[in-house]
Amino acid sequence: ALGLVGVLAGVTYGLLDPKETLFLLEFYNATNGTGWTDSKNWLIGDPCDNHWAWIGCDKFDNETHITDLFPGQNNLVGTIPDSIGNLLYMDQLTMPGNKLSGTLPSSIGALKNLWFLYLALNELSGTIPEGVGSLTYLTYLDLSANQFSGTIPPLARLTGLTQLRLAINKLSGTIPALNSLTEVNGIYLSSNNLVGDVPPVGNLTVLSQLDISNNELNGTIHDSLGTLKSMNSIYLFNNKLVGTIPNTFSSTTNYTAIIVLDLSNNVLVGTIPPLYSLTSIQKINLSKNLLHGTIPDVQGLSALWIFDLSDNQLNGTLPSSVGSLISVQKIDISRNNISGSLPTTIQLLSKLQLLSAHTNHLSVWSNICNQTGNRTTGIETLDLSFNLFTYVHWEDINNCLYLHTLFMSKNKLTYVLLPQLYLTNFDLSYNEISNLNSTGNSKIISINLSHNNISMQLYSLSNFFTVNTPLLTVLNVAGNKIKGNIIDLRLSSTMTSINLNNNLIDGNLTFSPFYISYSITSLCLSGNMLSGTIPNRVGSTLSHYIKELILDNNYLSGVLPQELPPLIERLSLQNNNFIGTIPKEWGNLKRLVEVNLGGNSLCGCAPTSWNYNSLTTCNLIGLKSSCDCELPRPCKTELLKCDISVNDSKCGINQCEMENLCHQPRKCSPKIQNGYYYGYECTQCSGVLENSDLFKCRPSLMIILTPTLSFVFLIVLVTSLCIAKRLFSSSHAIELPESWFWDISRLKRQNYSKCYIEPQYYYKQLTNETQKENNLFQLLIKKLEFEEFKIKACFAIASPILAQSVSNTLKIQKSRMNRDRNTFFSVTWRYDQKKTLREKVFNHFVGKCLEWEWNETKSIEDCYVLPVVHGTSMEIGWKIASNGFAVLSTLDQGYYGKGIYFTTSALYTVPYLENKKKPAIIICFTIPGNPYPVIENPNSRDSFFGKHIVERYQSHYCKTSAGGIPYTDEDELNSVREFDELVIEQESQIVPLFLTRVSISEELKGAYKRVLPIHEAKLKEASQVRNIEISPTDQQGNEKKPLLRRVKKEQTLQPVILN
Repeated sequence: ALGLVGVLAGVTYGLLDPKETLFLLEFYNATNGTGWTDSKNWLIGDPCDNHWAWIGCDKFDNETHITDLFPGQNNLVGTIPDSIGNLLYMDQLTMPGNKLSGTLPSSIGALKNLWFLYLALNELSGTIPEGVGSLTYLTYLDLSANQFSGTIPPLARLTGLTQLRLAINKLSGTIPALNSLTEVNGIYLSSNNLVGDVPPVGNLTVLSQLDISNNELNGTIHDSLGTLKSMNSIYLFNNKLVGTIPNTFSSTTNYTAIIVLDLSNNVLVGTIPPLYSLTSIQKINLSKNLLHGTIPDVQGLSALWIFDLSDNQLNGTLPSSVGSLISVQKIDISRNNISGSLPTTIQLLSKLQLLSAHTNHLSVWSNICNQTGNRTTGIETLDLSFNLFTYVHWEDINNCLYLHTLFMSKNKLTYVLLPQLYLTNFDLSYNEISNLNSTGNSKIISINLSHNNISMQLYSLSNFFTVNTPLLTVLNVAGNKIKGNIIDLRLSSTMTSINLNNNLIDGNLTFSPFYISYSITSLCLSGNMLSGTIPNRVGSTLSHYIKELILDNNYLSGVLPQELPPLIERLSLQNNNFIGTIPKEWGNLKRLVEVNLGGNSLCGCAPTSWNYNSLTTCNLIGLKSSCDCELPRPCKTELLKCDISVNDSKCGINQCEMENLCHQPRKCSPKIQNGYYYGYECTQCSGVLENSDLFKCRPSLMIILTPTLSFVFLIVLVTSLCIAKRLFSSSHAIELPESWFWDISRLKRQNYSKCYIEPQYYYKQLTNETQKENNLFQLLIKKLEFEEFKIKACFAIASPILAQSVSNTLKIQKSRMNRDRNTFFSVTWRYDQKKTLREKVFNHFVGKCLEWEWNETKSIEDCYVLPVVHGTSMEIGWKIASNGFAVLSTLDQGYYGKGIYFTTSALYTVPYLENKKKPAIIICFTIPGNPYPVIENPNSRDSFFGKHIVERYQSHYCKTSAGGIPYTDEDELNSVREFDELVIEQESQIVPLFLTRVSISEELKGAYKRVLPIHEAKLKEASQVRNIEISPTDQQGNEKKPLLRRVKKEQTLQPVILN
């Protein structure tokens, strides 16, 4: 900037006050005057006599002073000089939309004549000077869209203020008293961090606009807000307001002029007051609160456009008076407890475009689509999903002439007759539909029939949609029972996307042009029974425009094809039987965003060009990566290590030559990667076979015997099988790791104390004599991170009955997940928008399970047994140890789901233990089954707080930081330590092993201190425990001293010394 002295050299001051001229020159330098958009006449002669741009002057007692400074949006870049306080006669300061930074000088308070202050849309920071509250002539104050922080200064003296605009800053604290601003007609304080109540406004008789949305207001709405007849718009959404909606809103004498009432996304309770007096209202939004009761009468609200009551706890029915809302365009009552049917008066709403009633208890269909006459508008979107409908009068739907989006998913429909409308989105997923019907000539563009009970041959399915839906472009029938050979698939020329995931389709892939349309962009066939190889030139055979190819979880084999469609963005071939390397030609796929090749028998390197392409998600789990090359960044994971043995350029593709094939039968065993089966490893062959027919596993034992020997062998075999069946099918066989732990004969030999309450259990304090238990305990505490705790005492707890119950659960879960996957097993999270984050959580869970030797050869479907810990007190710990977690009378309404909470790190329990009188940690075996990976923040709208375990999953699992919040990508970049939380709803999935009393040092408390999640509905663990009498007895049945009393004296016990 030009030096001040250099500027002064060419200036004639004239009659303008020298102090004010000095400010102008400082302002020119401080805001990069040379870069202004308009600097006409600046620095030439006297500022007033030579009419410097955007400066207003006037004379007072023969003295010239600046009265106006209005550069507007003039590319001012820099700070406001403190000498602005010299402009004592200025009454208007207007500088919005620039890049002014720094603080607003406190000297602004000296401008006593200022009536218009407009500095919005800049980068000003710091606090708003207290002096602003003393500018008693001020009528317009706009400092919005800056970075001001701190509290709002007292404004009570600004009695002439008409506009108060401080929105979009970082202001905090409570809102100061405003009741003296009797001339104000607009208050805009949105998008700050303000707390407290909505202040009294009863004296503000001309107030018409009030916007305090997007803050942290956690108080109540003052009753006076409902007394202002001048009020036009009220915006209080996105706060934490509590209490009820003031009854003054329903007064027949008030609010006749109000147009907008938006109180959404708060914590308001109670019922909705009557609304009939709001005769001019155009928008009512009370969504995302805790309102209950019925929906009030809406008769007379003829001007209403938007009526949103979603995400509350309302019950009853939608009143028939809704038919009087002749101007309404949107009605949303979703996520409530509305039951019965919708009123037929909805037919009268000629302007209604969106009707959303999803996630309620509606069960009776009513005709809301009888839209006759010469209408030019009508319902365009109808969402009735997540209800209890068992039938729909499909003929009625055809009367919704303008309908283009119809959601009926998650109901109990068994029958569908395809409407004849132009439906761009028709969702019938997650119903019980078994038959498809049509009157022909349906104009449906997109239909989702996934997760129903459709049992059809693939040929019949193809023919049905080809004949009856000539305009169909998107078809989703995943998760049904579609059977047949893939060659029977026929797609019309209009089809762009088809999803046949998780059906019963078999056959070899040939990608014949007879069944694959050249217009196809998405082809999903995962979870079927496809076999054979993928043609090497599949890129030439498939549509040139295909962007998504999903073939995972099949039985495909051979090497990966060299050529893929050039525009492909998402490719998934995981969990098949592919061998060999990743073709180098794949490095030319410039648009590839996601590639999943895990769960195969691949080796070698991945294309280095993936570092520079658009690739963001890469799964190569199971790849035998050569240490001579580095994996692309998106493909790196702690579960994927390089293998120094991989150095052959052909990377294991040396085939068994036909003439050298092994004559002995091949012995095959399942291969498991990342928790899932993905093929078989076969021995007795000199290499890896490429021909898919040769991958078939044959018996590992071939018997060629004479008839006599065969008979003898048969008798021996049958006898052995009978004995084995008796041994292994016994209901008393506990199929858990370390099953010796619950062997009753051993417990008696080791002189365990026995408690005869039901269920019976055995317990014993660990000493140097309990060597076997000590070894197991040492193994567990090492991997469960006890190293920083001082262990004061430890008891082995063995309940054979509980162990048998958990063992039975293990068998049942395993059977269900393998035999009835549609009901008991799901990986739906792999297809949602947050799949990548959930996959990281799931991989973390699998990694934790595979740390234990007994899980190394298992998959998710086999049911892992995962050791975990639960923090508690010794008193409650004994009750849990003896009766299992059934003693907790209510499940924890936790932030990651409703259930019993565990972790794989004892350190994570420190905050829960630090206030316990006798802190204790229970070590348990759990059967988590197939967990749903939770990534939702407890403070988010979609959090899992208090929610039951997701359907078709057996637990919830969340990877967290020490603060108890889900682990983020930023945590990973900063190498933040990982912890986890496991949520289990069923007590039969848990068996206690050890009850350990621990001591926690102050240093340890400080290292892992965090604010525990607190919620009004969450009960303390101690208050959840049932009143169970515990009276241990010795092995002869004689009653001993109460166990709890004995535990209270345990401070006399010597610390346990474990080898």
